[in-house]
Amino acid sequence: MNFSGLLCRYGRFLATWTTSRPVRLYSCWKCNRALDRKQSMLFCPCDKKVLLPVSTHVNYFDVFDEKARYDISEKALTTKFRRLQSQLHPDKFSMKSESEKVHSLEQSSFVNQAYRCLLHPLSRAAYLLELSGSPLHEGEVEMSQAFLFSIMEINEQIENERNVETLKLLFNENRRKIDALRAKLASSFAANKIAEARLTVAELKYYINIEEKLLLKPGMES
Repeated sequence: MNFSGLLCRYGRFLATWTTSRPVRLYSCWKCNRALDRKQSMLFCPCDKKVLLPVSTHVNYFDVFDEKARYDISEKALTTKFRRLQSQLHPDKFSMKSESEKVHSLEQSSFVNQAYRCLLHPLSRAAYLLELSGSPLHEGEVEMSQAFLFSIMEINEQIENERNVETLKLLFNENRRKIDALRAKLASSFAANKIAEARLTVAELKYYINIEEKLLLKPGMES
């Protein structure tokens, strides 16, 4: 999957809405109750408990009741995702109104998009940059010649290497670099060092690409 694809389908749109517009009250389509959509993201708290449409005033972190930060628990994220999807399963709305059936599909799709985006370390970082108002576009960050040369050497080694054990060593070394960059990203975002985070995301992109290439080599599938 390429870098732009990792940003998730509506990430930039939602980031623009959530950073440039205040949270507004929304009236439930069934009972007309005024709702704060960050507090009532899926269901209206009225007696009917009707399912609400997707709100453009919540971001992907809001979906899982998480603070907008890089260092989140992917295990906890998956647990929350499964719980939400069980609430939105189409079978639970088979006897509901047509509006709720449509909202069920839209909410389920939205939760899926949010989960895919936040689960992947690269797209999560890119989304945080979007929320910060400093989106990272392809080719925006100028990498040093020394860094680019080292990446070129690694790619050439991968292309020419046939020994599985050597490839596994390369994989483990590359994984250590990815882990170090992820730790650096968590620190940068926590300290609101956005310029530093942008450079680190650009570097992380290269090493994740290397990992994907390694996994495509014969003998590395397992």
